[in-house]
Amino acid sequence: MAKVHPSWRRSGSHFGQPYGFQEELYAKIAVPPGEGGLSLIGTYFPGLAALTGPRGKTYKSPKETELREWAAETFEMRRDKNGAELFRDLTKTAYITLHYLSEFRELFLQREHHHLDGRGIMHLWDSFSRAVIEPKGVVFGDEIQQLPPRSDDLRGYIPKKPTGGGDDPEDDTYSVSNHPTALPGVAEPGGGRTFDKLAGELMAFYRRGISERPGVWGVLRPMIGEITPLFASGDMTNTTPAVSSLGNVDPYIRQQYGADWEVDDVSFGDTATRPWPEGALWAWRDRLVLCSCYNSGFYTPRDVQAFYEKVAQTMMERLGLREQARP
Repeated sequence: MAKVHPSWRRSGSHFGQPYGFQEELYAKIAVPPGEGGLSLIGTYFPGLAALTGPRGKTYKSPKETELREWAAETFEMRRDKNGAELFRDLTKTAYITLHYLSEFRELFLQREHHHLDGRGIMHLWDSFSRAVIEPKGVVFGDEIQQLPPRSDDLRGYIPKKPTGGGDDPEDDTYSVSNHPTALPGVAEPGGGRTFDKLAGELMAFYRRGISERPGVWGVLRPMIGEITPLFASGDMTNTTPAVSSLGNVDPYIRQQYGADWEVDDVSFGDTATRPWPEGALWAWRDRLVLCSCYNSGFYTPRDVQAFYEKVAQTMMERLGLREQARP
């Protein structure tokens, strides 16, 4: 019989999980959905089909007919927009939703931060692509084994094999969920300290062992507790740009799946834009990509473009790189 993680409580075919300290942040800033939907691959990663409520998440283990309804309701075909246009005009949904933009040959995954972090998105794309090429059998009811734990349940946990960009994405023991970490390193510019000096200090810090203090989970809870009231109030004036490092995408998403499924490019974005530009940094096929999402009520496209051109110019100068034409 399939066993569910102890943080989930069962009532018939329904499962409930109270929020952990990190999930409470997203619950505070959640808004009502426009239209509902159900999970695309709920039997692989059932946490994606969980509904979020005031105090926790709920999940219903589906029957076969309900699973077909999930696939139909969470897959939407569109011909009128590309990914950038769809992103600009998104309407919030209750569940994860996959949009197929047929004219542009794009797949656009819309999801909540409740469900996935950056690496989780990559893992999901890889699992989805493999499922399309080589579908696996489904045992209804067994999917509850894949319901993920909360941030509270992971405090102090160190995996037997440290997780990172070199993980095998085909290893299903890595459950898709929202499990980011904090990087508690601080480097203060100024005082005649060079870019190289600052980069060296950060590099030395992040090469420390995962169990050395301060631990990443130790710093995450107080950080989340500090920023939750700020986000929930909606009264934020800080305009300092933020950036999230997603690392190297190549070990997670292949270029080719079978003979007929080829991935040409990937991109990531965040619609929860506040007064500051929200950036993401990732590596993909020998390219370093810096992408920014911003609130058009605060910035014009020209402002954002000029800022990131300056960032890119500074990075290239300090790293000793120069532009050259792509073949």
